[in-house]
Amino acid sequence: MKTYRLQDFVVKGKEVFVGLEDSKRTWKLAVRSERMVIHQVSMEAKYPVLIGYLRNKFPECAIHLLCCAQHRRCYGKKENMVR
Repeated sequence: MKTYRLQDFVVKGKEVFVGLEDSKRTWKLAVRSERMVIHQVSMEAKYPVLIGYLRNKFPECAIHLLCCAQHRRCYGKKENMVR
């Protein structure tokens, strides 16, 4: 019997919104799709780690990354992770 992930049903091919709370060493993410929080995670504060996580967990989704407004480098940044 094959095991399916929740993401396969809830967000496959849809828009995903990632709220990012950043600090010097760790980032906390809350991932939402269709008004549901589908995942929360804390990770090392490195851009390649973030991109790897998003590509692995949400491969066919359009990603909208939202950060705190004071950090304009990533506020409202949209990335399409389909490659």
